[in-house]
This record gives sequence, C-alpha cells and structure tokens, in this order.
Amino acid sequence: MELKKLYESMLLEKEGQRREGTHAFYKAKGKKVLEYFENKGITTLEQLTYDEVNRFLIDLKKVKKLSEKTVVDYFSALRQIILIYTGTRSRELKKIVEISLTKPVSIHRKPLTDEQTALFIDFIDSIEENKNNHRGLKEKAIFMISLQSGIRCNELVNILVNQVDFDSQTIHLVATKSHKERNMPFDEDTKSLLERYINVFQPKTYLFENEKTGERLSPNRRSEERRVGKECRS
Repeated sequence: MELKKLYESMLLEKEGQRREGTHAFYKAKGKKVLEYFENKGITTLEQLTYDEVNRFLIDLKKVKKLSEKTVVDYFSALRQIILIYTGTRSRELKKIVEISLTKPVSIHRKPLTDEQTALFIDFIDSIEENKNNHRGLKEKAIFMISLQSGIRCNELVNILVNQVDFDSQTIHLVATKSHKERNMPFDEDTKSLLERYINVFQPKTYLFENEKTGERLSPNRRSEERRVGKECRS
C-alpha cells in the first residue's frame, strides 16, 4: 500500500475534525514525513520498518535538533498514516504504532463544574423549536449529546442512525480519533429528545444530516453546517 495514498486518505478523515487547524497540522507534518521516507526510497507501507522509523526519529532529534514536542508531532502524523490502513498490520507495523513518545503538555483542560453544567442545561432548555423546520430541536439534540459524552465534533457528525440503540440507551461510536470503537451511554431525557428528533427529521444515513443534500454535517462548510461546527467547538 502506497504511503502517499494512505496520507491522502488520512487527510480526508481529518477534514471533519473538531478543530479547524487539525487538517492543516496533519497535512504539513505528513508531507514532511513522506518526503523523508521517499528520500530513503521508502514509498510503501510494506517497506516501512521499525528500525527505519527509529532512524527517522533520531534524525529529527540529533541532526535537525528539533524540540521534543515537534518530534512527537511528526511521529503522530506518521502514526495516523499507518492507522488509516484497514488491512492486517504486520508485526513491524504493530511495533511502530506502539512506540511511546511523551508529548509536553502545556494546557490542561478542566471538566465543567456542576454549576456550569446546570447553566448549559438551562441554555439547551431555552432553545426555541421553530414550528416550520424544527431547527431548535436538532440543536438541542446536538448539544445534549455533546454535554453528556464529551464527544468530539468529528465523532458526532459521523454517527449513523443505525448506531443508536434505544433499548440499551447507547450510541456505538466507530469513527473515533483513537480508531477504537466504544459505546456512549445516554439518559432518559436524551433518549426522549433523540426519539422526537428522529421522528421529525427522519435521517436516512447519518444521525445529523444536511436536510437539503442528505449528507452528514461538516464543521468545515461555509453554511449552516459550519455554524453547527463552531457551536460544537465552543
């Protein structure tokens, strides 16, 4: 499998990421990664070895004298290129993706306090539901799922209708940043809200779709979907 094709597929996946800079980040770092290995005559996944990756990391640290954070960023791009491959990974590739580099943390995110959560719920309850297009109902569903789960915006827009299980009150997430599937539970209030939302909008494929095109919402579009994306990031 060509590294360049995996890189392009990875960028397509990153287009819907929560932050607008995610796509640009992986585009720039991934391009440099490809250039390095192409200069070494490595253009396919099968040619990539654990030793070559270690040489790459040593080159970044010792030769180019890049910071620890920058080295981690480049390796992160390489790792994402490998993880986009859906076939069976060789022992070499498994060793590569399991390489552990410590990334310096400069910002610590804090969860919402009980008071902030209560204010957010009050805000959701205050959203008016337009009788003509019920736009407020969709916004309520998006906000409530985001509040309960801390779900990333890219994960939210990729939820399929058939991944919502009302019996177990869970949403089975497949398209995740870590590439690991997981179940996201929701409470009775959210269940009632989602049932009402699906009954009104009747989405066909994705839980949250563009009503005109039927496509999934995208935080990168200059339209209503872009506005919803900004709300997800706020």
